[in-house]
Amino acid sequence: MKRLLFLLWVGLGLGLVVGSCSQPVGQDVPNTSRVIRGADVSWLSQLESRGVRWVDASGIPTDPLILLKSLGVQAVRLRVMVNPAATDYETTNSQGQVTSLLGFCDQNGVTAMAQRCQKAGFKIFLDFHFSDTWASNSSQIPPVAWANDTVAQFEADLALEVTSVLTALNTVGVVPTWVQLGNEIDEGILFGTQASGYVQGNSGWPNLVGLLNAGYRAVKAVNKNILVVLHLDQGGNNTLYRWWFDHYQAAGGLWDVTGMSFYPYWQPLQSVSDLQSNMDDMVTRYGKPVMICETGALASDPSQTKSLLAALLTALASVPQGQGLGVFYWEPESAPSVLPGGYPLGACREVAPQNLAFTSALSAF
Repeated sequence: MKRLLFLLWVGLGLGLVVGSCSQPVGQDVPNTSRVIRGADVSWLSQLESRGVRWVDASGIPTDPLILLKSLGVQAVRLRVMVNPAATDYETTNSQGQVTSLLGFCDQNGVTAMAQRCQKAGFKIFLDFHFSDTWASNSSQIPPVAWANDTVAQFEADLALEVTSVLTALNTVGVVPTWVQLGNEIDEGILFGTQASGYVQGNSGWPNLVGLLNAGYRAVKAVNKNILVVLHLDQGGNNTLYRWWFDHYQAAGGLWDVTGMSFYPYWQPLQSVSDLQSNMDDMVTRYGKPVMICETGALASDPSQTKSLLAALLTALASVPQGQGLGVFYWEPESAPSVLPGGYPLGACREVAPQNLAFTSALSAF
């Protein structure tokens, strides 16, 4: 979740959210062993470049990927931007907003990290933002290099970006299991351009479908076995998902997996039960598997975070026809104290200056 200026914790409490999905007495607990445990580790290279390191239970510096693997993580998610700024980690603009500069999320950086992660034994999940900076929800800023293009050129640009990155990965022997086209695209992608994929009500869908289908076909041209994910926010909001995918499907949109973000921290009124109902409905309605592409909870409360993850694994294992694929924790290798923006939902704590240790949160995996 790309919200570095975070909100106040809402007093409903994560315990209520997780508790709403408790298992009835006497009912068999679903087998969660087939559900993929994942982590988005896109900050890892930047944190390492700043001198951050990770230690094991004995305080010995250890590759964080080795530590994640020992905690049960099986797959990693990596974001990729078109031409991200390559200077400092973060800056503050004239309005006082903290902006991340994402030089390690360009094609070269992602290729190197994907190769490292695959060598460590992880499946790869690639997350295209189709921007030079964060893309999420209502913030979908087009890459500067594409800004004045026509509709046809935008589709070609998007397809070329996908092809170029996947080809670079293929050159070093990396084939992603999943590719995500756009990030939290509730309102579409590439706002403010001739090809704007902004959607509202019944409008905007032809442009959005043209863009995303161009990306879909580019993925399949490189490797037909890669699964294409479309990812929205608010995983407990069934109204949003029905509206979005009904329109997208009716306009001829292509996709393989329905992806969701689920953050009780940001949407405290959405429970795991709401998420469960939405996932079940998406599988029944569209015949596609579902995946929780992003989740997270307070680094300062690992027991509650562990409970959330356990509830999500159970929910995914309960999805009809075994179509709950997996859950990815967003940036578990981070801790608020080593991030200039203080992002609070990692799964590490600082045990010494610039030394992080994973909390018990991921033991749910």
